[in-house]
Amino acid sequence: MKWTEPWVKSIQNQEKYSLISKGVLISCLIWTLFFVFLALVSLLTKDDFINHLAKTIWIAPVGGFILAWGMYTIRWLSPVKIDSGPKGIIRIKADNITSIPWELISSYTFIVDGIVFKFTDDSEITFYYRKI
Repeated sequence: MKWTEPWVKSIQNQEKYSLISKGVLISCLIWTLFFVFLALVSLLTKDDFINHLAKTIWIAPVGGFILAWGMYTIRWLSPVKIDSGPKGIIRIKADNITSIPWELISSYTFIVDGIVFKFTDDSEITFYYRKI
């Protein structure tokens, strides 16, 4: 069994879109520091280091924030892909991979537009599939 959840269902069943969450801000900081490092390395070849630094350092935070926010948006908009294998069910959303071993699934129920898996700890998860 292998399918991709409908895009609208994938978006509805995830965390809210937030450009100021902790993970996004850490990503912004990392990309900004990377661009600052690149700017410093490139400015070492200039004669008037301070003047060029003042002119170009603004690019680092702008580029870092735009890149981090763009990557977060693309990751947030990506659909969920469901696959199964010999050890369980795999749920893939962008770079997040979740494995659900067969031993944890106690029962399943088919619904109109998906399948509901009930686990041994009485929790459940719903996977949706496209209507044909």
